[in-house]
Amino acid sequence: MINRRNYKNICVLLALTTISCSDSEGWLSSIPLSNEKISFTASLQEGWSGGQGSGDKSRAVKPDFPGLAREQKVLTTDEAFSKPLYLHPIETVNKTLKNQGPTTRGIMNESKVVDNFGVSANYIQNEGSAEESFFQNKEAKKEGSNWFVADNVKWPAAGTVYFYAYAPYNDKSLQWNGEKDVTKNKTIHYIVPTDVEKQPDFIVAKSEGKSFNSSSGNTPVDLQFSHALTAITFSVSDDMEKGVINSIKIEGVKGEGDYDLSDNKSDNKWDSSNSTAAGSYTVSFAGDEGKVEGNNRALTGVANDNKVLMMIPQDLGDGAKVTINFTPTGGNATEASFPLGGTTWDPGRHITYLLSTTKIIKLNMGSVTY
Repeated sequence: MINRRNYKNICVLLALTTISCSDSEGWLSSIPLSNEKISFTASLQEGWSGGQGSGDKSRAVKPDFPGLAREQKVLTTDEAFSKPLYLHPIETVNKTLKNQGPTTRGIMNESKVVDNFGVSANYIQNEGSAEESFFQNKEAKKEGSNWFVADNVKWPAAGTVYFYAYAPYNDKSLQWNGEKDVTKNKTIHYIVPTDVEKQPDFIVAKSEGKSFNSSSGNTPVDLQFSHALTAITFSVSDDMEKGVINSIKIEGVKGEGDYDLSDNKSDNKWDSSNSTAAGSYTVSFAGDEGKVEGNNRALTGVANDNKVLMMIPQDLGDGAKVTINFTPTGGNATEASFPLGGTTWDPGRHITYLLSTTKIIKLNMGSVTY
């Protein structure tokens, strides 16, 4: 009888044959392996998008909206203030956001650097064969110019491999779904942390239909990561009533969903059908962080670059809203709520909610005029 105690010794003997061993997918695997280790190259594709222009990645001292930004419908509130308030959802690249690695929390990653990531692989021996798991949720680390998975897994000598990768690896809010079902060895479950600073910039990549042959040798698998979530930031215009914004809360949105890395049928690969629209996420400001002094200013994404909301893409329903707690100069704290129903959060998009007392703003190439 084979048991764990003599498992490794048996693997040494089997290494002389075409049968390989795997300790992570059940003890033994019948997949014949070559002598070549699987390696990867990894890069993050162009930064957060929203308009047709890409913009550069330099820092700016105030909100800057390069390219052709797209504004969704203007949101209004029924609360009484000294001036009417409007919230403008603008999809665009915001150059004020800091470049960071994907392992940071609550920060938009616009760097092309990818640190460690998780990767899984499925295998098909030949046309008509059943798909099976090759390995699951292994950490890939950079060694030299390439990345290698734990245990230095080798290429199958024959057949086709499908790779699915994500970052950050080993984050509590991201759970790989393929432990028991091979068809889910390409799906990640995400629960949005209520602590905004712990929300990851979830990035994904895949490379399908790859095979080993002697002519390709050690050619690495190219993984081009892209953003899977919607990034939400907040800004104020220069006409905003002076005072202090104490907090901003988004509620009534779906905060749980499954992302299918292999889905080629739609732009939005998220399935939130099992999620209730009950999520509530609050960005709080301390000291001068939320101060409004009559100038164009990003509330999140510059000094508060760890307070970017990383949300699941979705069509927002009637219960979704943004509530802003605001203390006008010389006045008392009050709240204004803006309904989000009928608007959309798309994957890989960055939406800046611009708080203004003007209903119409003029967007120019390279800048925004309030």
